[in-house]
Amino acid sequence: MVKYGRVGKERNPFVWWVLGMCFVVDFVWFYRAWKEIAEFTRKEINPVLKTIFMAIPVLNLITAYQMFREISGMEYMVGIPEEKRLNPVVTLLLCIVFGIGLIFAQKHLNDIWGAA
Repeated sequence: MVKYGRVGKERNPFVWWVLGMCFVVDFVWFYRAWKEIAEFTRKEINPVLKTIFMAIPVLNLITAYQMFREISGMEYMVGIPEEKRLNPVVTLLLCIVFGIGLIFAQKHLNDIWGAA
């Protein structure tokens, strides 16, 4: 029995990070990622609303953390060992301090799609 829904599209995390330097692309990435997370987990997640939250200070940090937590949960669903799962706190700090957290988030999403 399948425990999850549709598998998302693998993307090159570095390309999306470089494109994200113009910030508009970040919103496209967040929308697509939330949509794929919703479809995969079969949860009632509104990707448009979650993407809008990314434009609101403080709420953007909460929303990003929620996404990283969802990705870690998805890794659990497909059987990725705990030590290889995305750490939501570390990933959020990488976003805040160095702006590279999305590279890791996309890499982990790619791992999920490959394992599913």
